[in-house]
Amino acid sequence: MSATTALLDEMARLGISVRVQDGDVRMRPSEKVTADVVARVRQHKAEVVRAIRLDRLAALDDNHRDAWEERVAICTVDGGLSEEEAQEVAWREMECSEYDKKSENRLHTDGGKR
Repeated sequence: MSATTALLDEMARLGISVRVQDGDVRMRPSEKVTADVVARVRQHKAEVVRAIRLDRLAALDDNHRDAWEERVAICTVDGGLSEEEAQEVAWREMECSEYDKKSENRLHTDGGKR
């Protein structure tokens, strides 16, 4: 088992929810996040982000996966980015889109009035 897998498993056992937003690792609830966990996440940040994103990619429905793959292709072919750079752009756009949707849903909880 890799250090990243062990860290993510430990966080799950501790009841810590982990997500990636704008390339940063977000952990909740904060009262369960120890200084040791923070230090280990910082030490293995790139691997933690990659593991979380790979899990999310595997869980995407066909439409979202196709949209993600299309964005990667556009960034590589039209934008001239490397595969890794294109994937980063696609993830950030997807994460921002999900964040915006969640924010909008929270803002519009007034019984359907906008």
